Amino acid sequence: MLEKNSIWYYIKNYKFNSIFIKNFILIMIVVVLPLAGLSVLVYRYYNTIMKDEIAASNMNVLNKVGDMFDMIMRENDKLSVRIATDSRVLKYLSSSKPENINYGTLEEYKNIYNALGVSAITSDYISSTYLYSQKRGQIISSVESGMDLEEFCDNHWYHEYKSKKAHEKSWISVRKVSKNSSSDDYYNFITTFRMAPIYEKTKQGVVMINIDILRLNRLIGNVSSKHFENLYIADGKGRILYSNDFSFINRNIRDTGFIDGEIMSYEGPVIKKLDKIDGVLAVASSKLDEYDFKYVSLIPLVEYEKKTLKLRQFIAFFIGVSILFAMAIAFLVSTRIFKPVRNLITVLNDFDHAALSDGNANSDEFKYITANILNTLDKNRQMEDELVKRLKLLNESRTRALQSQISPHFLYNTLETINWTVLSLTKAENKATQLINSLSRLLSISLKTEENMVPFYTDIEHVKSYLEIQEVRYKDKFKVVWDIDPEIIMFKVIKIMLQPVIENSIYHGVKPKKGKGLIKIRGFTQDKHVIIEISDNGAGMTQEDVKKINDNMSKEYVRHSHHIGLRNVNQRIKLVFGEEFGITVQSAVNKGSVVKIVLPMVK
Repeated sequence: MLEKNSIWYYIKNYKFNSIFIKNFILIMIVVVLPLAGLSVLVYRYYNTIMKDEIAASNMNVLNKVGDMFDMIMRENDKLSVRIATDSRVLKYLSSSKPENINYGTLEEYKNIYNALGVSAITSDYISSTYLYSQKRGQIISSVESGMDLEEFCDNHWYHEYKSKKAHEKSWISVRKVSKNSSSDDYYNFITTFRMAPIYEKTKQGVVMINIDILRLNRLIGNVSSKHFENLYIADGKGRILYSNDFSFINRNIRDTGFIDGEIMSYEGPVIKKLDKIDGVLAVASSKLDEYDFKYVSLIPLVEYEKKTLKLRQFIAFFIGVSILFAMAIAFLVSTRIFKPVRNLITVLNDFDHAALSDGNANSDEFKYITANILNTLDKNRQMEDELVKRLKLLNESRTRALQSQISPHFLYNTLETINWTVLSLTKAENKATQLINSLSRLLSISLKTEENMVPFYTDIEHVKSYLEIQEVRYKDKFKVVWDIDPEIIMFKVIKIMLQPVIENSIYHGVKPKKGKGLIKIRGFTQDKHVIIEISDNGAGMTQEDVKKINDNMSKEYVRHSHHIGLRNVNQRIKLVFGEEFGITVQSAVNKGSVVKIVLPMVK
């Protein structure tokens, strides 16, 4: 068990609120923070240099890949143009399909077949070339002689050809072609389409060159020396033509998860924290005028982190040693600072005994503080004794006040007895019984409801009971018109809200007026608020009086009073709902007044 005088006792009980712990942490921060900050600055400086080197290297290799792909597409264009302008091809496209195959037809197929096949044999990346004749409905490829399109194994491109032939001269498509009908194995092709003849308005066919993405991948691997883990070649619309991850081919570059449309507008290396991978990103554009290719590569920072591992280990070791050194210093200094505080706590825990000890209170700061604390504690004890006596007297007074109150149930029962007595004397309901019933309902709502807020329909019921009494008293002096939106009667309002306002309208507006007065009560919703307006055509007020009333309601709080007026209602609204709600008054002499109540929609 820890002794109360030991430092560890206070650490256990007060934890991070302990003065010892606070001083310990403060000293640790003062010692460790500069050292850690210096270490971080050194690391960040080295980190920036290393990232810049990686970014430059990444960009250099990406430019080589871009140049190679540009060269491939340039050679591909030359090949397609050469085929599309070949006299044998033009003759084949312009002639109709022969009814019978003879030696001349076979020789024609052979010549075109040889012309198409040379390109595939001499190229490291071309898988095959096709020549389609629209007039004949036939296709000749570098791997098969001429045949009808329906019989050709690779004819899914035809729908794309039909949709683009009328308005495109050439285009690129990424395709997946089955190797044979009985296999699930596929070729991945980048296929270029060029309409033929080139120099004639009417096109009669198309030249297709299929670039094998697998062969292209080997060529790019030779150029980049396995430099990239994520490499993409995309067109201007963001469609991926090539990726070393074949699953992304023919998808949008946004589908990669770490490249977006904004990045596609960059040019050069970008060091960026990406969505899935932290890495160095490089973006380059094609140098060919006819293409808008984008070359994008990403080197994950895992490669970079291998090079910075030793530096991080050294910095971590240096910070660890600094923390141990700081902890030793912080503990010694904190212990020395805490000793006077521990002695003061000991005095507080046993202040009765300390009050009897001798010593000059002014001999040092500690004794001075101790003497003043003991004096304060003694005074507090005397005040506590006095407070207990006063509370006892207060409770006795409250008990007597409660005993003297009249029970609301007694009052209701008395009114009910009077009502039955009047009925028995008059043998029928009359004005007296109606007044008694109205007063009973009025008192029931006023005294029974213990909550500060009631539904609006309850307050309306309360006001109608009040008005029944006043209409008997004043007879034809005023008329009340109700215009309440049924939607708002379920919203909460403060208890006894309308009655004081209407009472003001009767006594200060309608009563001094000559002739019959009109009181109109409107209720509606506006801008997500409940608005209640009580207007009259009474005597009205001067603008000076109106300003004084509005100023008082916005600035002054209600003091103790036996009466409930406009200012009381206004302050109760603000206390319950907030300062932005309450009452405002508008009036003009001999024209009447309008009291506007703004409330929130509370159900």
